[in-house]
Amino acid sequence: MSDEDALLSAIAAAPDEDTPRLAYADWLDEHDRPVRAEFIRTQIEIARKEHLPRAVLNRYVDLFKRNQDLIEFHRDEFLGPLAALPRDAVREFRRGFAAQVALTVGDFLARAELLAAARPLPKVTVSRVAARLDAFVRSPHLACVTRLELYSAAIAGGFVWPGDAAVIAAAQRLTRLEELDLEGCGINDDHLDLAARYPFPALTDLDLSNNQLTDYGVENLLATGWQRHLTRLVLGGNPIGDDGALELAEQWPAGDADKLAYLNMRFTNVGPRGQQALLARFGGRIDLF
Repeated sequence: MSDEDALLSAIAAAPDEDTPRLAYADWLDEHDRPVRAEFIRTQIEIARKEHLPRAVLNRYVDLFKRNQDLIEFHRDEFLGPLAALPRDAVREFRRGFAAQVALTVGDFLARAELLAAARPLPKVTVSRVAARLDAFVRSPHLACVTRLELYSAAIAGGFVWPGDAAVIAAAQRLTRLEELDLEGCGINDDHLDLAARYPFPALTDLDLSNNQLTDYGVENLLATGWQRHLTRLVLGGNPIGDDGALELAEQWPAGDADKLAYLNMRFTNVGPRGQQALLARFGGRIDLF
């Protein structure tokens, strides 16, 4: 392993720490890459100040302007191999590296190996996955993905889910998945029965709106264990009734184990009894109307 590879591996191993990034910046200076080094230091300085009040941030306008100039004139250098991604794919740089990447499923499948090799790994959103779901679940590089958006207008009439074994195997590789958007994808109670076999250890945001989930679907969802780390759950637009609402209210984790910040139950079949139970349990965190 080269010195540069070792430094990048150290950054990847401690993505929230500045010290490995600054050590890499020093190495870049020593190897005649001062602009790349300056960009890392500039972005780290910005990250350390961004929590300050607007009035204070205004004192650092030159720092923010320099950041934008560096990106405008040296973007491909900063991206390295990721410069081969579509021009609009990289949505954000943070602390000197590409931090947010968004791709359609076709672009992801064509460039997944490139993404998998990035150090540190950016957060990766893959959209319109339903259009090529069968190929997606067979990709060996799903550990790159942090957000999935399944819906695709190209399959507005519905789509065929791959076999259970392929989906379960794919779920085992989605170890970084934080956000899962399944709005309008024909999800039913049986799909959530199968979902108990999906670990998704990093999942915090789940959108199941406008599907075919009933009270049994709520029961199956709770059997997954995902509720222990969800901060946002959208169930609106499903034919869920009072029994499902009561199940949510009674079985959702309590105390410090309850991480939920937002629950959407709009446009369901929940009546006054279920609404009362949900409001008593979740208070201002729930959106019922």
